[in-house]
Amino acid sequence: MRSLSKFLVSKKKFQKNLNALSSYVSSGNHQLIPMVKAEAYGHGMFAIADWIIELTSANEINGFGVATIIEGMALRKNLEIWDGEIYIFSECDLINKKEIYIDFGLTPILSQVSDLEFFLQNKMQLQLPMAIKLNTGMNRLGFQVDEMPVVINLLKKHNVFSIDLLLTHYAHSFDSKTDSIQEQQQIFIQLKQMIEVAGIECKKVSLSNSGAIEHRASLPSEVLRPGLMLYGIKNLEAIDSSFDLKCISALETIPLSLKRLNKGEKFGYGLTELIESGFLLLLPLGYADGMKLGFTGIQLEIEGVNCQIVGRINMDITYLFSTDVRIQKFMGKKIRLWSFEQDQINHFAKKAHSIPYDILTSISSRVPRDYLIE
Repeated sequence: MRSLSKFLVSKKKFQKNLNALSSYVSSGNHQLIPMVKAEAYGHGMFAIADWIIELTSANEINGFGVATIIEGMALRKNLEIWDGEIYIFSECDLINKKEIYIDFGLTPILSQVSDLEFFLQNKMQLQLPMAIKLNTGMNRLGFQVDEMPVVINLLKKHNVFSIDLLLTHYAHSFDSKTDSIQEQQQIFIQLKQMIEVAGIECKKVSLSNSGAIEHRASLPSEVLRPGLMLYGIKNLEAIDSSFDLKCISALETIPLSLKRLNKGEKFGYGLTELIESGFLLLLPLGYADGMKLGFTGIQLEIEGVNCQIVGRINMDITYLFSTDVRIQKFMGKKIRLWSFEQDQINHFAKKAHSIPYDILTSISSRVPRDYLIE
């Protein structure tokens, strides 16, 4: 555990994002499945889930979304005052984990015939909601178009005439002008009609992940699945957004030491040679904390001082170089590699040839989460 570095998470800014979503939800009679997988995108699954329950009304939340069974079990144990749905989106493994799903009240997102057949044969629909995912062109998880007759026959064979949640996933949700959104919608409508013609009711549908919510590029009367937007991060490729999102996190640290080195002097593993004289600031963050080796070369502006991550990032240390003498003022002082501003985390991610999601989820448990209750 680090003592000089912290990952700051603002409840006030998170609430602003939730309020914006709540306003949209109430105006369109929607519900939310907040995605809290991967430790709520690095921010801490338990704290974020608790905030959501505290800051929303009961009828706004359809359930929480996680990727794995282990995440679902941990979340259920933590949510002592809430007994709503927890959806497992990616790691189904239903055949081997049936008892866990039942005992912990976890809802699998069914996307394979073998899992659907097992679910029905074991009458799990009597204890858990039925959630079915359709593949509408992304070719990731979901039932194929040609599998729908099998799906329908299985449901009817087991006298199941109601699906609690029917969903799919957009491939280009960040761009509302792309043709693929309309194409996926049409495939979804077609498959939903096939199900309904067979006499099977689809109670609720869900198409919208974060980008689709931001651009309102979705069919009406659906369950919305906000992910990265909850945490105030816009997709780097997004053309536009109709929401004023607030970045809820910042990465803060106190430098370990400062060295003044001349051109040609060397430092660190591999002995990187400086191409000019300047100051080397050693930060208590390394690749064991989420500072990836590929971050070398990223240019930052910290309180008006232009800096650059240089040399080989160590397990425990990152080197920050500047020719600006003002970098000396950072010794013994808290500095932020990125702050609560949309452009800073996006800039960092872009320079790292990555995306904000990748940066945030890389911050390891060695960096304490400091939850700010402003």
